[in-house]
Amino acid sequence: MSSKTRQALDSAMQLALQRHQAGDLVAAEEQYGKVLALDATHPGALHNLGIIRLSRGDTDGALLLLGAAVEQRPAEPAFQFNLGLAQQTSGELELAATAYRQAVKLNPAYRKAWENLGVVLQDQQQHDEAIAAYRRALVLDAGSVLARQNLGNALRALGRLQEAEAEYRAVLDLQPLQADAAVQLGATRLMRGDFSGWDDYEWRYWSSESLAGSLPWPMPLPAPGPCPKHRPAARFCLSSSCCSGVRDLYTAQR
Repeated sequence: MSSKTRQALDSAMQLALQRHQAGDLVAAEEQYGKVLALDATHPGALHNLGIIRLSRGDTDGALLLLGAAVEQRPAEPAFQFNLGLAQQTSGELELAATAYRQAVKLNPAYRKAWENLGVVLQDQQQHDEAIAAYRRALVLDAGSVLARQNLGNALRALGRLQEAEAEYRAVLDLQPLQADAAVQLGATRLMRGDFSGWDDYEWRYWSSESLAGSLPWPMPLPAPGPCPKHRPAARFCLSSSCCSGVRDLYTAQR
């Protein structure tokens, strides 16, 4: 490659990175295209253009670009991770697991890769292996809500209900208004025969699915302020008399 071509390539790549970081994906994509026109095997341009394609829903295009980037630079953990993300998005779970495993092999401190590895293993019903991956993520960041809640889900799938309950409670210690964790906690308590779990299970009306508009009636947000008796950590109960205002509002709208 001549010095003039190298200079043009470096200039296009620098501009692409600037536009990408600024959120101008159209301009960034154009500049990455110019880089690849000069060097079709440029690993950085292949990778970053693949990320843009994935963000736009072009999974097939992303797989081609990210796969080519990994071929050029297989020892780059981020390349392996993003290839795994594209494969996971396309439903290629075994391939995604392989890519995530490679990412954590290259960088054992890659928490997001451990989390995503757990998810794809869990989706394949490999719950023991998923649990191990989530625990590795939590060693790196004990405050990871994603890893902790998914760990609870995997434990519950194996019938380890008390352990699962402990993980859901840990999520709620971190995020007291995390409705999905409260729902899972309630369901787990009910599975153990603890019918006071209905207090937590009633949070299904504030879960992400409900908030997405799946209910035929409008639901109120929780009243400002904690329930000091049942939810000292700033959560609320809908079935106890001390929170009757929230409960009655729920009942009336139903």
